[in-house]
Amino acid sequence: MRVDQSGTVLTDVEMLMDGQLADMAFLDPPITVDYANAAKHKTRSKDRRILHDALGGDFGPFLQTVCSTVLAVTRAPAISA
Repeated sequence: MRVDQSGTVLTDVEMLMDGQLADMAFLDPPITVDYANAAKHKTRSKDRRILHDALGGDFGPFLQTVCSTVLAVTRAPAISA
């Protein structure tokens, strides 16, 4: 069985949580800056881009899906000021 690692498939996250709810969640979503090789690295043959970081117009819907998924498997109140 392959589990989606983006946190966007609620059924996958629920399966990983095994019926439990999280007391706390920490997220590190992409910052969608499309980071590329710095000038000092251009002589190197390695591609140093951050994979899947250039979501463009898909960023808002992606972030909304991830947050909805996290809230669905987190105890209330999940958001606190």
